[in-house]
Parts: sequence; structure tokens; C-alpha cells
Amino acid sequence: MKAIYIAGMIILLAMPLQESFGQSTIVQRDITWYSDQNVELHSSTTINATCAIITHNNSTIDLNWDGVTTFTIQSIDGSWTDPTQDGTLTYHVQYQAKNGSVAIQRLQGAITVIIDLTLDFPDGMKEQFMINRFE
Repeated sequence: MKAIYIAGMIILLAMPLQESFGQSTIVQRDITWYSDQNVELHSSTTINATCAIITHNNSTIDLNWDGVTTFTIQSIDGSWTDPTQDGTLTYHVQYQAKNGSVAIQRLQGAITVIIDLTLDFPDGMKEQFMINRFE
């Protein structure tokens, strides 16, 4: 009986998170995506470092990693509404007059963020962040 009660409480506690995201899309919210590991994609080097990527509505994205880097959102591809379900969004961004993209994807429960600033500058930042939680 205790196990059923505890399982029911866990389900009830999880429901508000899913409902709150179900009522608006991800691009209409400020969401902080936390990572403690990333891969530098030019060299395939894995880096264990804590950072936060904050998507601010549909205006900017902040990368808080050894300082704050702010990307200005130019446009968005995708219509992913619920980060607790699989989906993809690609933000087309600008940073210091250079164009790039920030792709956020959840596939089979794993969330990644890829920041790619190589469009105008081949040696630019190209990092994949493994997300371990969001809020």
C-alpha cells in the first residue's frame, strides 16, 4: 500500500512540469539548460565543465561558461513544445556579426545543445553540450 501511495505522489509531483510546458511552446519561455560535459566538435575532445545555456523567449540565448556569451536570435526552425518529450529546435543566431546556429534536441530522452559558429568562420566555436537537467 505504501508503494502505491509513493508512486502516486511521484506522478502528481511530475504533472505540473508537464502541464506548464504543454500550454506554451519552448520558444515562448525562458529555460535554463544545464550541462556538466561537452564535446569540442573540431577535435572530438570531451570537456567536463559545468555550464548553463539560457534560452530567453525568442530573443537571445546566453551561454554561461567561463563568462557569459550572448547570441541574438535571428530566426527559429521547428515547433517543439514540450522538453519532456522528444523534439528539435534550431535557433539561427548572430554573435559579434557572425552567423551560426544553436540546435537543441531531445532524442530518446537525451538532450543535447549544439552551438555552431562555423558558418562565417570555419574555426569558430562548434560545441555539443550534454544536458543533464533543465528548468
